[in-house]
Amino acid sequence: MTQRRRNLATFALLIPIPGIASANVGVPLLAFAWPVHWLALLPIVALEAALVARAIGLPYRELVWPVAKANLWSSLVGVPVAWLAMLALQFLVVYGVFVLSPETLQTSRIPLPLFPFTVAWLVDVSTWNVYAAFVVLAIPMCIASIVVERWWLSISLPFSDRAAMRSGVRTANIVSYVLMTAAALAYPLLA
Repeated sequence: MTQRRRNLATFALLIPIPGIASANVGVPLLAFAWPVHWLALLPIVALEAALVARAIGLPYRELVWPVAKANLWSSLVGVPVAWLAMLALQFLVVYGVFVLSPETLQTSRIPLPLFPFTVAWLVDVSTWNVYAAFVVLAIPMCIASIVVERWWLSISLPFSDRAAMRSGVRTANIVSYVLMTAAALAYPLLA
């Protein structure tokens, strides 16, 4: 029997054993945040192209395609890398808390001061917990987007004013992330 068949047979034997599996493992916030980024991509490109064009003094039409490519890179690479960094931080913080004070983690509720460090993978998936985690996670995602988009635009626009381009990308991303988080917070209130 090949290794693949052994793996499939083992998997098939484990499926009917309900005591092994547990469905209360939480939810990776990337499952919520990444689709939002993809849905908002076109309006974000339009907004950021306008803001970067104003910052570096190039026509809007010349910047739409480079800014679109930068945002594609940012969405494909920056968002997941920021989430992975926050997940690593979450493991470190939760492990540290568990080592120092094991009774703290006996419930599914994380103490409030630890919440910003535990947003990558939510244990308590109540509605407002998800929205609050989205807002907190927007900060490292914004930073990652700024880094990735600056890198891409410095390659795509080699003759532009570097300082103005860096400033424009920073401003454009901060504005777009503020608007995206405001929309995410307004959604449950208006729905």
